[in-house]
Amino acid sequence: IMVINLNILSNPIIALNKLISIIKNKKPDVIMGWMYHPCFLITLISKFIDSKIKKIWNIRHSSVIFFKTKILTFILVRYFLVFFSNLPNLIIFNSFHSKSVHISYGFKNPNINVIHNGFKKQSFKNKNINKRLNLGFIGRYSPQKNFNFLFEIISFLKKKNLNFKFYLIGFNVNIRNKELISHINKYDIKDKIIFLKTKTDISNYFNLFDATVSTSDYGESFPNILAESLLSSTPCIATNFGENKFILKKGGLIYKKNNINDFYSKLKKILNLRKNKKNWTYFRKEGYYHIINEFSDKKMLTKYLKIYSI
Repeated sequence: IMVINLNILSNPIIALNKLISIIKNKKPDVIMGWMYHPCFLITLISKFIDSKIKKIWNIRHSSVIFFKTKILTFILVRYFLVFFSNLPNLIIFNSFHSKSVHISYGFKNPNINVIHNGFKKQSFKNKNINKRLNLGFIGRYSPQKNFNFLFEIISFLKKKNLNFKFYLIGFNVNIRNKELISHINKYDIKDKIIFLKTKTDISNYFNLFDATVSTSDYGESFPNILAESLLSSTPCIATNFGENKFILKKGGLIYKKNNINDFYSKLKKILNLRKNKKNWTYFRKEGYYHIINEFSDKKMLTKYLKIYSI
């Protein structure tokens, strides 16, 4: 697959001309904008390319919120893309939640489809039940990931004298992040945290966790981490946001956003399941097979190929 870097930030005018030239030379049947800004590019160049080319917007986000989302992105989505939402031949969302949110913003298009993310099958992994509870959190250092509530969770569990460790991994989630370390010291939870090195393939990290925890409270449409965790035989506890409820229909637990007591009630279910190896294995297998059956890469690719061939 050929990858061409337009260097659009260095000179947008030259980059757009280059993009138009490439499309005219390659004469593609389909051009797809993957995420908001490429959808914006398709809109900008649509008058300069063959009208027979199928134009597709692929939206991978859910909500955009004033003061939380970057202001330019907020304006782009809530005003520009809403106004031109009838331009593409098709709009694809990767969750029903995202579709619903964008329609509420004013997106109008007769052809809207939902294609969930797909994942390659892995083998189910047997795990030993350790005396210490090991929890994992995967996400970049960003307000969207709701780190403040994560620290509240860790502090709460520490006060409960629970025998646990929390593994943290993500971009800028390390000891070099002074702001992050300051918060950790404020909550007095340094002894409960283990930082893991960020790398391309993190699948083996799931083997360290008894459960993967998500605290995100806005913006996410289909969190891959949750599906990848279940596929790696590791249950999840997450907020009721985006497509989480469907992803965690089996093998996972949903708690109310920013509700520490509800989170703890769900964690206690995990603790109770771990007391019996048979029940624990059954719960983990339910989540594992749920992802294989509902979110396979073959199912996803078949839907995309069907769209391309119409």
